[in-house]
Amino acid sequence: MVFGDDSGMRRSRALQQMMAFARAIIQDGEVSDTEATGFRAWIDANPDLRVLP
Repeated sequence: MVFGDDSGMRRSRALQQMMAFARAIIQDGEVSDTEATGFRAWIDANPDLRVLP
């Protein structure tokens, strides 16, 4: 691991945030257009996740 390269930590943190966001969205069993749009916007704003499958 190279010191100063925290991209793995950022991805891990972003993945945890994404999972929390997704859980909150599906909690009521329905996904509104607003929720889906917000989730997509969040993913687009977190490019570190683009390298994850």
